[in-house]
Amino acid sequence: MYAYVRDLLTMSSFGVGLKPEQIVVDSAISGTQDAPDLIVYTTKGGKVLRTPDHAYAVFEVKPGSPLTKHAVSIYAEKKKYIQPGSRYFFLMDQKQVIRKDLLEKTEAPFLWSDMTAIEQFIECFKVLSFDRLRLEEQLERFRDNKTPYA
Repeated sequence: MYAYVRDLLTMSSFGVGLKPEQIVVDSAISGTQDAPDLIVYTTKGGKVLRTPDHAYAVFEVKPGSPLTKHAVSIYAEKKKYIQPGSRYFFLMDQKQVIRKDLLEKTEAPFLWSDMTAIEQFIECFKVLSFDRLRLEEQLERFRDNKTPYA
């Protein structure tokens, strides 16, 4: 399933348009045995920054539909994957996606059955657009007082 999720985030026809090298699949976090299913990294000047400070989004992907009953316990177990630069944590199974905003401490659920419309898919994943993951864009949003940090 990891390659499928990566493809959804990198194919321009789905509206997110990340570069494939921005997504690391099932690889251990530096200095640990922990291996999140996917990590999405920010860029600077077009170059991917693969450091904990730039791990913008973490994904936990499960087969079937365990999130319906076990989302809280799965998140409790997998939140150890959150890095210093993580802004979002996505819990995903074959029925739904739960997007957690780690700064604002909110979450938004999305059903895959609703994401057959491209607008709903983009609503779920727009926080991962190529422009949003540019460090230059993040710094500009900070300077313009458009971030929770400002």
